Amino acid sequence: MRLRWTAALAVLALFLLLTVGIPAWPGLLALPMAGPLNLGMAVYTVILVGTPVLAFVYLYLRQRDGR
Repeated sequence: MRLRWTAALAVLALFLLLTVGIPAWPGLLALPMAGPLNLGMAVYTVILVGTPVLAFVYLYLRQRDGR
């Protein structure tokens, strides 16, 4: 249960960083990181990849525990 809430809060925090952060701090999220990749795109990529990974980890642990 704790893993589910932690994963949900992490994804929600990153999503709020994007939705609030882009209008509030466009210069910060536009910092270049590697070539055309900026901080905003990196956060979006973490959300895009991290959400399914966290969901599969949660489902695996739930199946392993027999719930």
